[in-house]
Parts: sequence; C-alpha cells; structure tokens
Amino acid sequence: MAATDVTTDRTLATRTAYVELLAADRRLRGREQMDLSFTQVRALVQLADRGELTAGEFAKAAEVTPASATGMLDQLEKAGIVSRQRSAEDRRRVVVTITHEGQALVDRKRQRWNQVWDEALAGVDDDALAAAADVMRRLADAFSRL
Repeated sequence: MAATDVTTDRTLATRTAYVELLAADRRLRGREQMDLSFTQVRALVQLADRGELTAGEFAKAAEVTPASATGMLDQLEKAGIVSRQRSAEDRRRVVVTITHEGQALVDRKRQRWNQVWDEALAGVDDDALAAAADVMRRLADAFSRL
C-alpha cells in the first residue's frame, strides 16, 4: 500500500470520526439539559466561571444575538438562575450574575460532564489524548480558513 493510500485512509477515518462527533453534538444540543437548552447551559458555565458578564458578553458566551440573549435572560431570571442589575459605573450596561441556585445547577452539570468524560476517556493514555487535542486544534484552524 502506498504512503498516500495510508494517509488517505487515515484522513477518511478521521473525517468519519469527526462526522460522528458532530452528530453526537447535534443530538446533545437538541436535548434539554435540566430544563435548559444546551446554549443556556454553555452561557451559564461561562457566567459561573467569570462571576459576572454584561448582557452583550452573555450573548457572545451563548453564541446568540443580543435580542435572543435578552429573552433567554428573561427566562433564566424568572427561574431564579441569574440576576440582572444596571452597572453602578455605567447605567447603560446591564450586568448579569449567577444566583446560588444557578451556581448549584452549573455545579451539578459539571459533575455529570466530568463523570461522562472520565468514563469515556478511561484507559486512554496521555500521549493519545495530547494527539487527539492536537488534531482537534488543527481541524479548528483549518475550518477557520474555509
């Protein structure tokens, strides 16, 4: 078998695995996560990590438009997961913080994610994980150039 055939086979296997990963990601995004969307959970994790976000930063963390973020924040605030206040320094800015209930929700979510990741990657050695991370970064870079 020629070297190009091996490279092509490896590339095809990587593409196939990537498509499988994307399909799993789409299924995950379609599921409700503790009565929250995947987008809401992603933004809440960012909020929990940073302590506070402006409404615009929250929209970026959720990867939604500012108008969509406003609706999302309305729901999250009504559920007691976040609170919003006008900034003391600049009244035009709205600052979003996570509540104790919201933090507990994120903590539970992280615990579950960590458990799933640990189970999925059990027995995979550090070199293989480093190689996988390198491949994912290379793919991200390639996609940003498309």
